[in-house]
Amino acid sequence: MTFFSVRDVLVALATFLVVGGVLTHVVVAERFAVTWPVADVVTTSRSVDSTLLDPQTLKTRTGVVLDRRRTVIPTVAAVPGADAYVVSTSTADDGKVVSRQRWAVVQEPETGTAIDSSANAERVTTFGPSGDAVEGQRQLRDVGGVVTRFPRDTQALSYARYDPETRRTGEATFVRRTRLAGSDVLEFRQVEDPRTSSDAEAPGAWVSSDTTLWVRPEVGAVVKTSTRVVETTPDGLATMLDARFVDDAASIGRSSAAADRAVDSHRLRGSIIPGAALILGALAALAALVEGRASWPAWRLQRRRPDSAG
Repeated sequence: MTFFSVRDVLVALATFLVVGGVLTHVVVAERFAVTWPVADVVTTSRSVDSTLLDPQTLKTRTGVVLDRRRTVIPTVAAVPGADAYVVSTSTADDGKVVSRQRWAVVQEPETGTAIDSSANAERVTTFGPSGDAVEGQRQLRDVGGVVTRFPRDTQALSYARYDPETRRTGEATFVRRTRLAGSDVLEFRQVEDPRTSSDAEAPGAWVSSDTTLWVRPEVGAVVKTSTRVVETTPDGLATMLDARFVDDAASIGRSSAAADRAVDSHRLRGSIIPGAALILGALAALAALVEGRASWPAWRLQRRRPDSAG
């Protein structure tokens, strides 16, 4: 192989590696955590000392253990370029479902901010004294703020957030930085004061909530939630529900592991691989320079030999 072909191959290789590394870093960075969650998420939580108005006996019970299951499922968005999710929540008392809720929302992919759409709707199931389930549906209006996720690269600021417990948009206030499941998280708290509910599940009831959320800032994923919900009768004389639901360890582990996988994949494809490509590109460029300098005297001698013979 001649001098020119060796150097040209090394220069081409160096250019390919450097340009490819830069483009890979840019493309991966732009696509990182644009949509979250990317798959179905199932979260289970428990309230160990709840107050509940029994719908069959109409008597208030205390010390009730309630289990809640929440599922977030990605679905097809009615708005082009947006994300859509169906969120289903069921609450059970000793295995018996006492409330069930399902709602759908459209949101911006990267920020998680709700988009005003007719697709934002809610289906609520209530249980009458006979135990029969009755379903109702209504459109969710004025849904605002973050919904199923916080923005990518979440900041230590306050965010408008839609609270599914009260069906209102309020403010999630930054509390502190802490660690959870071995990773740094941001803790937020949102308190919604009692207001009259127009909800189909408890029409006219007074509903309040106090929610703490632990967020992985890299992807804006909520990896743990603790929510206290209080519902009272319209006259305020009886408590229909007073419960604090805290996500269990298994759910926290699953959510944290999903965030870890996304972050590790981003670092591999967005930093490690491009970084390695840049290093190899620099080595190839250096090799081309060394090869050129090493072969330059021989090249000059080959050019001068015909002249010296004459």
